Amino acid sequence: MINQSITFLCLLTFILCNAASAQPPTIANNSIQSASEPDYPPLAVVTTDGKADGFSVELLRETMKAMGRTVQFKVAPWGDIKQDLAEGRIQVLPLVGRTPEREAIYDFTLAYLTLHGTIIRRQGDNRINTLADLHGKEVIVLRDDNAHEYVKREQITPHIILTNSYKDAMEMLAAGKHDAVIVQKLMGLQLLHDLNITNLEAVGPPLAGFKQQFCFAVREGDKELLALLNEGLSIVIANGTLQQLQQKWFVVLKEDQTWRQIFEYLAVFLATLLIAGLISYLWQTSLRQKVTERTLQLNEVNSELITEIVERKRAENEIRSLNDKLEQRVQERTAQLASTNHELQIAKEQAETANTAKSLFLANMSHELRTPMNAILGFSQLLERDSALIKRQREHLGIIQRSGEHLLALINDVLDMSKIEAGRMTVELESIDLPQTINDIVDMIRIRAEKKNLWFTWEWAPDLVHYVITDGGKLRQTLINLLGNAIKYTQEGGLSLRVYSKPSPSPSTHATDQEYQLYFEIEDSGVGMAPDEINHIFEAFVQVSSSKGVAEGTGLGLAITRRFIELMGGHISVHSQLGKGSLFSFDLPVTLAKASDMVTKTQLSRRVIGLAPAQPTYRILIVDDKTENLLLLKNLLQIVGLTNLREAINGLQAVEIFQQWQPHLIWMDLRMPVMNGYEATRQIRALPEGQATKIIALTASAFQEDRETVIASGCDDFLRKPYRETEIFDLMAKYLGLSYQYEQLDVETVNKPNSAQKITLTATALSHLPQTWLAQLHQAVVTLEVTQINQVIEQIKLEEPQLAAALTELAENFEYDRLLALLE
Repeated sequence: MINQSITFLCLLTFILCNAASAQPPTIANNSIQSASEPDYPPLAVVTTDGKADGFSVELLRETMKAMGRTVQFKVAPWGDIKQDLAEGRIQVLPLVGRTPEREAIYDFTLAYLTLHGTIIRRQGDNRINTLADLHGKEVIVLRDDNAHEYVKREQITPHIILTNSYKDAMEMLAAGKHDAVIVQKLMGLQLLHDLNITNLEAVGPPLAGFKQQFCFAVREGDKELLALLNEGLSIVIANGTLQQLQQKWFVVLKEDQTWRQIFEYLAVFLATLLIAGLISYLWQTSLRQKVTERTLQLNEVNSELITEIVERKRAENEIRSLNDKLEQRVQERTAQLASTNHELQIAKEQAETANTAKSLFLANMSHELRTPMNAILGFSQLLERDSALIKRQREHLGIIQRSGEHLLALINDVLDMSKIEAGRMTVELESIDLPQTINDIVDMIRIRAEKKNLWFTWEWAPDLVHYVITDGGKLRQTLINLLGNAIKYTQEGGLSLRVYSKPSPSPSTHATDQEYQLYFEIEDSGVGMAPDEINHIFEAFVQVSSSKGVAEGTGLGLAITRRFIELMGGHISVHSQLGKGSLFSFDLPVTLAKASDMVTKTQLSRRVIGLAPAQPTYRILIVDDKTENLLLLKNLLQIVGLTNLREAINGLQAVEIFQQWQPHLIWMDLRMPVMNGYEATRQIRALPEGQATKIIALTASAFQEDRETVIASGCDDFLRKPYRETEIFDLMAKYLGLSYQYEQLDVETVNKPNSAQKITLTATALSHLPQTWLAQLHQAVVTLEVTQINQVIEQIKLEEPQLAAALTELAENFEYDRLLALLE
């Protein structure tokens, strides 16, 4: 019965085509260009000789063949295929799942295949029969596939196992790993057949909400090609070619009669829809042609008037019939759009809920991470004021401070990464001391290299620019990422850092400052990379095969690094040989910072050592639920002579103390138990005396946009933890009018920072010494003759005192391996 229906529909199609005497739409080129994905069996596959094949590819060939056209295919990833279609290098896609988002950029034929999802389990595993049984189980899905989106959307299980192909998924499940696979049923059964896996089975009814309609797609507005495809598709459906291709590619159809019946009914349904659309198109074309022909015939032969009238009546009847069908289709389409709009509204609400949860998570993480950092950095600043510290203790304290600042920068970067996805990440320009920035990074990296017994050399050109304007945080993070990777993937040998600068080859037309280009090179003797992997290392979550088992990581470091460099206007490249190491190079445009600005910045950061004479006595209230934060701020204020202080551990105590004591200034933490800082500020401002008191909010939030909320609650200003002592004193000077005494700085030394800086040891710096001294020093280090080492250094001291001081430091710390590496 079904075959007879198909035959009837086929005959009806050709009769209408011949009666209409309409020619198919013309395409400028007889050959159509298309492209197919490399791995989506059995819909899209690649033959052993690299050519496109599969059900959808062969169906498009037959469709074009039915219309007297040919089609040429190339094989490419999905992202490249979409770009090729958008830029006109290809005209049609053979395999596209129809979604509301894609309907905005593509025009689709009617669907030629609809697939439903199912659960694949191990045979006999009676624990899993329905979706509800998957809760808490480990479910395998293809990364970024409809199944992946479905499992996350429906919250089927938190234990999602991602693979790069369904072949891997089936083999893992068959081997006893994890619990189930979610896949489109036809594809899953076909894959089990092709892989000859017999211990797995599909279970349960089709999954509600998990289906995909596959169509041919063209660029939006290409109506001529779309009509050609729809007409050809109706022919291959009517003449049985579609059914033959299904039997050829979907081998499981021969073993599953239920699926055979589904596809037979689907073929009849699709044929009916396609023919209805074809009739409408052909009739409109035919009607225009017939009107012209009949008009000419009326002018020539009046005797045919009656025949023309009869033909017109028949045409009117058919038009009325077509209009009835069109109204029905409009009603169906309206119902579909209403359903789609409902689904989109649900998706929007889910997305908004997810964004709210993400923002709440980031806010909590910001508070939990930045609060202890406030204590670490704050108490290290207090310790630095201790005049009893010896030189080595001050050096160690400096390392703690620099490492703490670096950790804070990492925390800020992690919390700001969400801005990259939203396109809100921006460059924050500042004036930095470039050599000092590199020295700080070198101090951290050198320790990591020594722990792995790797040599680490660093050098920069003598004419390297000193003070520059750039995004210092992103530059530091970029260098730390690249140097950290070099250490991570190097087991023997070592790494090098080289830095130099040149005037910008193409300065801006309206530039007012001198522009330079910085060049950085990071070279290592590590595991290296194969040539075919280099193009993918900057992609997110990508790790090269040579790194397997060497070190763990998220695969995000290089992707973030490239994004930072591009944001700052630079470019990064890599050269590598497998087993021999890698060389990463990047450049950044910068402008020179003015020396006067750097002096001003240094003067502004001078340390406060006390209050200026004849200062009023102010009452200051510190409100914070963390004991360490109370102690830190209290000690800092007492050191400089502010002793009229009181403390509160929550907002309620703060309000009570204010009513009794009426302080001049309140340091108000915002997140506290009992009563938070927002409510405490509002209650204080509501009191008659509350308007005169200055209230400065303290918060561990990392988001600058919270400032508006804080100010709106009644606070005079906003300070984020961890804060520096200069920020505390500057705000009290601003709101209380305090004046301070500062430690003295030599302005000349500030203007000439190199004069007081310790020289950095490099092979280049040692190369200027006489070869006799170098040979004597090398021999003494090899034989561990301490006396001879000191004698040679004393000789060097007469010519190069700074260089001799650096060599003495290595010798006193018994760092003979570094000394030997520099001499060799």
